[in-house]
Amino acid sequence: MRDAGGNHSQAKLEPTRQENATPWTAARVNDTVCLASGRSLASCDRVFFLHMRKAAGTSMRALLESIGKRRGIEIDTQEGGILHQPRMGGARTFRITCLRDPLERVFSLYNFQGRWPRADQDKDPEQATPFAEWLNTIPTPRTWRLWDESADYYAKTLSGGPLDQRGIAVNERRLALARAVLERFDLVLILERLGDPAYDAWWSRRLGLPHPKRLPWHRKTRRKQNKYDIRDHITDDQRAEVVARNRFDIALYQYARERFAPPQERFATTLPSPANDGADRK
Repeated sequence: MRDAGGNHSQAKLEPTRQENATPWTAARVNDTVCLASGRSLASCDRVFFLHMRKAAGTSMRALLESIGKRRGIEIDTQEGGILHQPRMGGARTFRITCLRDPLERVFSLYNFQGRWPRADQDKDPEQATPFAEWLNTIPTPRTWRLWDESADYYAKTLSGGPLDQRGIAVNERRLALARAVLERFDLVLILERLGDPAYDAWWSRRLGLPHPKRLPWHRKTRRKQNKYDIRDHITDDQRAEVVARNRFDIALYQYARERFAPPQERFATTLPSPANDGADRK
């Protein structure tokens, strides 16, 4: 049996403490004690970077490698495949990843390599693979790769487990596991927030940089005039299909935006307003 993303439902997992948890709220998340509470790279001698494809990963990888060379610390990057948790290391490892709006990631993936193979130099518009065909292509076991996924890529990467030709079947249980694994990261950047001065200053401090850093991803992803972009051609039905195929990634992305926001923003969501505070004391 397959889900909306065309995936076989078959994986068996060990029970997790969040398996029967109630829905995560902003207050519950902010009360959780975990490594993401604010330690910086300065307290670590190793970095583990989970490179999520089409989410500013190449830009962040280059920055981390330059930091590693300058400071003499190990930079361990994983790109592609399910997360190999032992590589996340122990207390002396700083863990970082970047997430992007799941729909934007799918559209970017299609623009990048879905219309034509990356190595194809003769990119004839007449020979381009239509978006609907690309979205519904079921690869063979020999050609399937997790980073090419158009359905719940983040949740599959983080939750791990056995693979078939269409990857991992995602459900609520796997979403809870993906959230628990994400909690082990010290820094989860949100691509859509990069470029905001306050946000860039915050994550730059976490990496021990003397000045705010701006990743160059915006120069690579800036839309050029007359350049084809699937966002200009996708139908409402196709967009709805992408949403349906990525509903767990959307939930995980929204969770990460709240959980890994700068502290001043997270605390602001839990502090009572003066009006409410006064009403509570009556």
